[in-house]
Amino acid sequence: KGGPLSKVGIVGRLGDLATIPEKYDVAISTACGKLDNIVVQTTAGAQKCLEFLRSNSLGRANFIPLDKMSKGAHDRAVQTPEGAPRLFELISPSNFSVLPALYLGVGNTLVAPDLETATRWAYDFGKRWRVVTLEGQLMETAGTMAGGGKSVKRGGMRLSNGNNTPAPQAMMDDADVNDCQALQNQAKEALEQLHACRNKRKDLVKEIRDLKRRVKSLSTQLPKLKLEVDGFETTRQNLTQRLPELKAQCEACAPDEAKQADLEREVKRCEKELDVCVKAAAALEDEVTRLQKEILDAGGPRLKKQQKKCQSVLDKLEKLETQLATAQVTITSSEKTVSKATESKALAEEELAKVTEETKEKEAEIAGLEKDAKDVSESYEEMKELVSEKKRELDEVIKGMDTLKATQTKLKGVEIELLGKLEAIGKQVSSMERRRKQWDSELAKLRAAASNDDDEFDLSDDEGEGVEESKECDDDDDDD
Repeated sequence: KGGPLSKVGIVGRLGDLATIPEKYDVAISTACGKLDNIVVQTTAGAQKCLEFLRSNSLGRANFIPLDKMSKGAHDRAVQTPEGAPRLFELISPSNFSVLPALYLGVGNTLVAPDLETATRWAYDFGKRWRVVTLEGQLMETAGTMAGGGKSVKRGGMRLSNGNNTPAPQAMMDDADVNDCQALQNQAKEALEQLHACRNKRKDLVKEIRDLKRRVKSLSTQLPKLKLEVDGFETTRQNLTQRLPELKAQCEACAPDEAKQADLEREVKRCEKELDVCVKAAAALEDEVTRLQKEILDAGGPRLKKQQKKCQSVLDKLEKLETQLATAQVTITSSEKTVSKATESKALAEEELAKVTEETKEKEAEIAGLEKDAKDVSESYEEMKELVSEKKRELDEVIKGMDTLKATQTKLKGVEIELLGKLEAIGKQVSSMERRRKQWDSELAKLRAAASNDDDEFDLSDDEGEGVEESKECDDDDDDD
């Protein structure tokens, strides 16, 4: 104190400004190469320190100015592989103001129990991570590995094993010691609450991120589901509109059956007429044969008469043959019509059954889709409510953290005030000590003078009474 660097704002060596459990001594000493750096409040203070070292040829040193540290970088939530612990989260700072410097030293370095786990965390999760093992094996993001072996680094940072807390100075009275201890306990509890809040906030941020991802997925699926529902609704409407037509086609099959019966009766009638015509033709042929024989037998006018009669019979025969051909065509046409009507009826019945089945399936599918859409909509609303709730919880956590930070600031002010009082008491004690030494010196001189007076009185026996009187006077003076 009082030196050329008393006002440059030196905070201390980085490794001495925080503690870590003894289990991670090797890991922190290996992974953090800045533990020997000196933390200062401002860049100007760091520049003055460098100038002092240079002017006095005291070698080199590295400084970390707190005013150049990025604010809030250490408070960001980080999603680590398999929930791996970060080295930064295991450190307990002596003052929250040095957290950015500690984060600068270790960053998002992970701590793994063994080399196999470290390798998996470092390379198997898409993004490369910087990982250090408890034995000091360090895996960099570039793929290189260092540390480990027989010689490992230790002692880079103070250990939180109960041996690293500075003992109270002898000049502090019991009340100040108790107050200081209470403040330290409060600071420790505030730090633990801060760690808990950070972990809770990290979990909430992860949960909110998952919920947002799910809401986004559901939001993407909802239009597709609505389109599918609309498509099924259109299909259902089309099928519903076709139902009367299909029913009409099915009903149209009934008149075809009546027509088929008429055609069958017509066929039978034609067949009967055909039989009649065949018989008549046979009779006419017999008659022609008989007449030809009579012509051959008789001849003359009788022959002409018979020829006319024969011509008349031939005309009748030709007419009957024409009617027979027409009946045969009608029969063939009727048979084709009956066959087509039967096929149409079968197809119509088959299509009606298929459409009916499809209608039932589509109605069931539409009902299922409507239920799914309703479930998706309800899930979406639940997700929105859950996101709102998580946001409210996050806001409460942030408010709590702000309160803790305010409390820590107040505690820091009390600590500074106590340190000022302690320094003042120390100065008073030093002043009293100097005065005590001065009075001890004066008392020694007086005692020496008194001793010399006693020796002078002892030189003369005749003056014994006077000596006694002098002693009595001296004793009286001493009592005074």
